[in-house]
Amino acid sequence: LSPLSLARHATALGLWELAEKLVDEARTATAADAAAVTTQAATNGADSAADAAAREVIERALDAQRHRQADLCCRRWNLSRTYPRAAERHGAETIRKVVSRGQLQLVEAVVADAERHSDAEGRAALRKLALEMVSKVASV
Repeated sequence: LSPLSLARHATALGLWELAEKLVDEARTATAADAAAVTTQAATNGADSAADAAAREVIERALDAQRHRQADLCCRRWNLSRTYPRAAERHGAETIRKVVSRGQLQLVEAVVADAERHSDAEGRAALRKLALEMVSKVASV
């Protein structure tokens, strides 16, 4: 079985820690294979299998509203820059939470953190959401 299918089955069963370990192992094997194999084609194939499994775990975590876990996985597997969706969704969810709890002083810090790991479109969407949420509270 491929790392992708194993990660898919583990997340479907709620075995998040196992899914993360599978990705860790696939990425470790990829690094070992890359050192042993000199052809570019073999390296690209191994990288894509490990990265596909990592993206699957992240996507499933986002779909299950496990934003913090998805964000941590992106950072752990060095996918934050290439996979900004996790940071955007985690940032949006956190903004909603802190505004609903009246912790408006935290909104700026949440936006700043999410902006470091997001692309231009995601940053604009997070700023817009933050302004909308804060203005709703301020108008009440």
